[in-house]
Amino acid sequence: LLVSLLSPLSLIIIIIDISTYQPVNPSQTTNKSIMISIASSSCRSKSRLLLHLGRYNHIHRSISHSSSATQTIPAVSLGLYTQPDIPVYSIGSTILKNINRNYVSRAHPKPKPTFHIKHALQMVLEGCEERRVVRQERWDNYISRMIDKSEDKADPGLGDYRNVDENVEIVIHTGLDPRKPNQLVRGSTVLPHGTGKLNKVCVFTSAASPGKNDDDSTAMVEQLTQMGASFVGAEPLIDDIKNGNVSLSEFDRTIASQDMVPKLGQIARILGPRGLMPNVKLGTVVPDTSNLPAAVKRQLSGVLNYRVDKTGNVHVVVGKWSFGSEKLLENIAAFMNVMQDNKPEGNKGKYMKQVYITALQGKGIKIDLKTVDPGSAFFMVDSDNEDKLSA
Repeated sequence: LLVSLLSPLSLIIIIIDISTYQPVNPSQTTNKSIMISIASSSCRSKSRLLLHLGRYNHIHRSISHSSSATQTIPAVSLGLYTQPDIPVYSIGSTILKNINRNYVSRAHPKPKPTFHIKHALQMVLEGCEERRVVRQERWDNYISRMIDKSEDKADPGLGDYRNVDENVEIVIHTGLDPRKPNQLVRGSTVLPHGTGKLNKVCVFTSAASPGKNDDDSTAMVEQLTQMGASFVGAEPLIDDIKNGNVSLSEFDRTIASQDMVPKLGQIARILGPRGLMPNVKLGTVVPDTSNLPAAVKRQLSGVLNYRVDKTGNVHVVVGKWSFGSEKLLENIAAFMNVMQDNKPEGNKGKYMKQVYITALQGKGIKIDLKTVDPGSAFFMVDSDNEDKLSA
């Protein structure tokens, strides 16, 4: 149906009766009446109303007009006679974009429900518990079958099952464009309860150089080794990594003193793609050798590195299932505050658009943004108190 308004009209009423409508299922044949009322004022040029009628109550309509900026957009009302409980949608000087649809398509997917941060976290933890039970049952069934198949009916001696302690992660969809240098978010922070991961640290320091045999250098190397550093070395360690004598899987964090950074250029192509290159922003490059013990202690305590990826998302692990809800909520609150403090100056639009929480083997759950936004009055507020604040 195409209605063209070529001259100023005060009121046009078009009533379309669709009778004997035949859907896909013949048993669901219905009669429908649709009323379209167009109130137009000062329409000087083309103004078109294109109404597409689909199956059942599927109604698509689009309004377009091309005229001068001073033209008044027509007001449109849609209503279904056969369903009087549906309200009539009126449009004044603007076009109503979001209308309640009773259909789902690829262009109009079903919106995902949002949950309070505490409810969402509880759902994630319950999912982890259910999967732990299932994995334990499978292991018990496997042991039972092994015993039944053996001739002496003895325990195969595989020991107890080491169940998975799943990571709990949050994903923040930001409005940043990481291609622009003033919209890049990257850094490191220490969560109140850590991430639950034990880091293996490799330290590059000139104190371990073969030419330095003084007592201070030897004491520094011994101190770093006793603190838990996996490797402590200088040029010989760089050569071992370059020749493949030291596997990159044996450490996941690197720390270097400032005087060793130029020498690391030999293995930059090896460490860089794996995210192991020391970086000043991450606090893994220290100005002096005396600062190495503090940097190693920070890395071993479970420091969290974060950065925005090319799609504008930030993925971080905020703990493990064994932490419990209270510790995980404190870690999440601490990290969201860090994200808010490090908001780049180049961001002009909305900083955080969506936040999801998930587990290692679970599905993502969308969080109500106001409950995790530090700039909101509902930040980490209980759902009971949220109703009071809204009132």
